[in-house]
Amino acid sequence: MIIKNTFSAVVSVLIFSVALFATSATAMASGPALDSIDIATVPTKVIYTVGESLDITGLVVLGNYSDYSSAPEVVVLGDVTGFDSSTPAVGQILTVTIGGKTDTYTITVNAAPVVLDSIDIATVPTKVIYTVGESLDITGLVVLGNYSDYSSAPEVVVLGDVTGFDSSTPAVGQILTVTIGGKTDTYTITVNAAPVVVPVLSSIQIATPASKLTYTVGESLDITGLTVVGTYSDTSTSTMVVVAGDITGFSSSAPAVGQILTVTIGGKTTTYTITVNAVPAPTPAPAPAPASGGSGGGGGGIITPPPARMQTIYPDGRIVYTDTLGGSGTPTTTPSLGEVLGASTFRFTRGLALGSRGEEVTELQNRLIALGLLNVEATGYFGKLTKAAVMKFQEMNGLEQVGNVGPKTRALLNSGVAVGTGSGATIPGCAVGNKFNTVTGQTCSVPAVVAGATIPGCAVGNKFNTVSGQACPVQ
Repeated sequence: MIIKNTFSAVVSVLIFSVALFATSATAMASGPALDSIDIATVPTKVIYTVGESLDITGLVVLGNYSDYSSAPEVVVLGDVTGFDSSTPAVGQILTVTIGGKTDTYTITVNAAPVVLDSIDIATVPTKVIYTVGESLDITGLVVLGNYSDYSSAPEVVVLGDVTGFDSSTPAVGQILTVTIGGKTDTYTITVNAAPVVVPVLSSIQIATPASKLTYTVGESLDITGLTVVGTYSDTSTSTMVVVAGDITGFSSSAPAVGQILTVTIGGKTTTYTITVNAVPAPTPAPAPAPASGGSGGGGGGIITPPPARMQTIYPDGRIVYTDTLGGSGTPTTTPSLGEVLGASTFRFTRGLALGSRGEEVTELQNRLIALGLLNVEATGYFGKLTKAAVMKFQEMNGLEQVGNVGPKTRALLNSGVAVGTGSGATIPGCAVGNKFNTVTGQTCSVPAVVAGATIPGCAVGNKFNTVSGQACPVQ
């Protein structure tokens, strides 16, 4: 019995030894076994942003074997577990598994930053219609930025953010692109052709002065030879048309030196100066030589001015001044003067004043000379001497002394009923007392009496003329 049990134990030991030997032989045939792994170097990227993918670039894992050796292991993305970037996380543990052995490292997942996703033009600029040559104007442009957190906010836009603008030629539907943060949106504009610009007169200047720059008192403006050139907004020039109405400041009523005349055309002005000289004093006319002659009707000659004078006004408007020598009542005449005022058929038709010229001025001066109010020859020009004579004439005839011939003075001149102071004359051929004109044979007019005047032969109280025998008018 003892021998049997001992044999069994020896057999069991032998079996175990064989098994152990077989295992050792197998192990020696397959190499050392992996006992563990160690992460020698963590990946380069250990900080992530929400939404990013796993990146194990730079990860180094060492395997530790049963023979106490170590060697780098090949690691792929599938060897790493525990990665989640859907939400922020701090210290997230990632596990690396190789050959059933594991090791870990940690990462951080940060919240994603808010980024611009897109832009929208909320309001186009105020100016979307241009004219060729104009510059871009983005006043009023509103651009909204749309962000990753679903928020929106107005963006700052400058001219440099807008491209595609070209106003060199007309265009319809020209597309302008707004770019902000790499995001874009567009709007369109129209470029119209430039309108035709009409040059505007900028200034005028005298190119050639008028030929007449020196005047005499009473002369009229003369712009003959005056050339004015206008300069326009486009720098072009043109000779302007000038009329007398374009000139202001002219006055020849009195002498002047350096009188400024202003030329106005199209609201622009330029000036030039003139001189106005006084009228030269007239040369006195020589006194007429005495001439002999009879004293009959229409005859007679010039005699020495008498000491006494009588004025006779006839119904037809004629005025006769009769000189009586020594107060004797014997008339003498100066027929060389002819008919005075009323005897002429000339009629005044217009007003006359300082500076007037023409036939009516000549006739006026002749009448004033005949009345003894003007002591110069008739010139046809209404000057200061003529004005003074007219004022004296108006004074003596009860008119306002204005010095010009207006309606009242003109009516008096045309009526022939006027008073003067100079040498007078009877009507030729109608001496006082003649019933018929000795020259024409016509009936002489019966004179009417003017206050302060007498008719020869008709003294106050006489019913009949002591010379002619005719009835004297009632005085």
